[in-house]
Amino acid sequence: MRDVTFYYIPDIYTDISTGKTVEILRPKIPVRLSANFNTSKVLIDCLFDTGSDRNLFPADWGRSLGLKIEKGKKVKIGGIGGKELIAYTHKVTLHIQGAKIVTEADFSNEQNTPLLGRIGFMDKVEEIIINEKKRYIKISF
Repeated sequence: MRDVTFYYIPDIYTDISTGKTVEILRPKIPVRLSANFNTSKVLIDCLFDTGSDRNLFPADWGRSLGLKIEKGKKVKIGGIGGKELIAYTHKVTLHIQGAKIVTEADFSNEQNTPLLGRIGFMDKVEEIIINEKKRYIKISF
């Protein structure tokens, strides 16, 4: 078993209620994605999202690997506030710190933030420790 620790990464955004620029630390994991013998050239910081049922990525990320997004299995995904979006499921490999996770991911034209979810990521690793006080995630592969 191999342990890897990921420290939270600061995100900058504008608070819509105050208009002020705010920094928030978020649990993100750098991932390289591959599909159909194509591997992404850049690492993408994916949000580690315990509230997400499945892995969900922007459709353009899949297209950059040659996936025909709309040829995947069509699924409807519910989100915050009851918003529903359409996504398409594809087989992919997640490359994380030398570990390879063969899994499925949903790709949507309506999604901008790549999410690592419970099914397809969290259920594929041996152990996950979330330390909110020290702002890190430790994953055992």
